[in-house]
Amino acid sequence: MAVASKYFSVGSVVPWAKSGVGAIATQAWVNYDYGIVGLELLEKGYSVKAVVDSLTKADPNSGRRQLGVVDKDGNGGDLHGQGVYQLGGGMSGKNCVAQGNILVDSTTVIELVKTFEITTGTLGDKLMAALLAGDAAGGDSRGKQSAALLVVKAMPGYRYDREIDIRVDDHQEPFQELNRLYGISRALAYLSSALAKYTNGDLPGAVLEAANRWRWGQTCPRLIMI
Repeated sequence: MAVASKYFSVGSVVPWAKSGVGAIATQAWVNYDYGIVGLELLEKGYSVKAVVDSLTKADPNSGRRQLGVVDKDGNGGDLHGQGVYQLGGGMSGKNCVAQGNILVDSTTVIELVKTFEITTGTLGDKLMAALLAGDAAGGDSRGKQSAALLVVKAMPGYRYDREIDIRVDDHQEPFQELNRLYGISRALAYLSSALAKYTNGDLPGAVLEAANRWRWGQTCPRLIMI
């Protein structure tokens, strides 16, 4: 999940995800139970529609909220309450859902989905590219302050499932700063992979991963240009 807002520490409230289960976004008027209970329902086998219906029917203030849900199979659904600030909305795409409120215009949401779908690479690459495209399309009409990127993945032998968990809580250029941090994260991931391959006796694989790490480090400064 990727998120940005003219709001302090948006990454601490909007994104919720669990490996092998799905991802949930709660925004506009945040309800933490949407993230906590929603993931529990997905894990129990509820469909995306059933999760959205269950959460909103139990919430008397659902009309003031936005809710986005994607399950482990890429099925998506969303709620945009009638009382949510206009110049926003939600849109589902292939393996993704995009939402926004108080935007410059609806082009931001369209660009989020379009860019996610056409970008190649890792899930993190797709999310980061989509977030940058949303910013370029107009983004939050109030300005910029914070951004976050969260990717979960099962870690063998561990309950911990955070593959990428980076946040910019307060910055004049949160999109560029998040992309800088993402570049560091990607480079270090290649380095860790190289070490693992070397430890397991795969020297050619380790060299390849180390080379990928160098190439990523070289391209990173250009990626932060918006």
